Amino acid sequence: MAKFKYLSLFLLLVIAIIGYVSLGTSQVDRELGQQIAANNITPFEDHLLLDPSDELVNLGQALFFDPILSGNMDISCATCHHPTTASADGIPLSIGVGGHGVGPARQIGESREFAPRNAPDIFNRNSTLWTSAFWDSRIHRADNGVIISPAGSQLPEQLDTIFAVQAMFPVTSEVEMRGTEGDVDFYGDANDLALLEEDIVTNTWEMLMERLLVIPAYQDLFAAAYPNVAQEDLGFAHAAEAIAAFELESFTFVDSPWDRYVAGDTNALTEQQKAGAMLFLGEANCSACHSGTLLTDQLHHNIGVPQYGPGRTEEFEPLDYGRYEISKAGYEKFMFRTPALRNVALTAPYMHNGVYNDLETVIRHHLDAEAGLAAYDLSELPAEFYTVFADVSTDQAWPEIAVLAPEIRQPIALSDADIDALVAFLQALTSPTAEDLTYLIPDSVPSGLPFD
Repeated sequence: MAKFKYLSLFLLLVIAIIGYVSLGTSQVDRELGQQIAANNITPFEDHLLLDPSDELVNLGQALFFDPILSGNMDISCATCHHPTTASADGIPLSIGVGGHGVGPARQIGESREFAPRNAPDIFNRNSTLWTSAFWDSRIHRADNGVIISPAGSQLPEQLDTIFAVQAMFPVTSEVEMRGTEGDVDFYGDANDLALLEEDIVTNTWEMLMERLLVIPAYQDLFAAAYPNVAQEDLGFAHAAEAIAAFELESFTFVDSPWDRYVAGDTNALTEQQKAGAMLFLGEANCSACHSGTLLTDQLHHNIGVPQYGPGRTEEFEPLDYGRYEISKAGYEKFMFRTPALRNVALTAPYMHNGVYNDLETVIRHHLDAEAGLAAYDLSELPAEFYTVFADVSTDQAWPEIAVLAPEIRQPIALSDADIDALVAFLQALTSPTAEDLTYLIPDSVPSGLPFD
């Protein structure tokens, strides 16, 4: 009897412990649920923007991978947003026209410059919540609903989504896809795009459509995607819409542990990930900028990112003043748009110029930006990028310190365990279906050109 008595007491103790743990977990879930609601975070699929036809997506896929859209016919959209490198390119600064290879193995061409900024990922853009594109939001939707872009009145009126507008511009950039006068294309002929006046972007768009529509396979793809548009009425805006449809359809995922948790599955996150989410939305103040369902406020902040690169414009090089170069508002110097964080664990290196290689270092920089700047180690960068860095800062005199954003000026003290929990939460933003995207790569492209 005594043996059974003690066994019963043991079972009661086990049940009590299980009940206590369950109660504790429920309390964490209740508190995290309150934080999610307070931060206006809702299921991503509640805000889907496009449900494109298969025909439009197929056309977009062909255009996305086809080097025919570049002046030298040697680079495509996919080169800097490749499926094998999580929709980005895996290097600090992108390498445009004239380069060789893809991903971290890509090499810059002779006498070429690096692109001034890191190629952003294109995950989860299929949302009505997006209002801007690029690190400096030079494409954005104004309060009156009009989309503002560098093309001004040259932008075709039919474009009504941010990312269709965005797809119009890499082909017009000399460094990215257009090339320079004197370049030759895949066939050894003069790069005809580079001979056009750069300020008149419509010329580039028109010439690209001429290229595309002499290819029978593209004639068929455009006809299938736009059955009610005569071939002579097709413009590059139709191509851009297709590219955007492919990107939004193919790179949007809603099956991450975080998505499942927000949708109501309280078992989708580990206890460490839940602790990290509480810190992210609370004490660590990450959600001050990485807010809402998209985990970005789409606003611009100077968080003291170490400066390096060729600079984006001759007026300010070698410094990159970010949003200021668009707005000319003095208070926006060194400000860059808050990036979204879907699948962020897959998309290193980080920041607008790729200066950090891992999430822990990024978090520690955010917790104490001045210390992060002072301690920045040049060896973080691959050797070939160091020469670009050396052109920027004299004696490590970082000019961005003087105008740090108020929300990051005051250091935040967190333990190593807290930082580990934040990293674990960021890893919970990874969709399992985003980890292998090689199925998106076609066997060939309509132009017949080789591609990576």
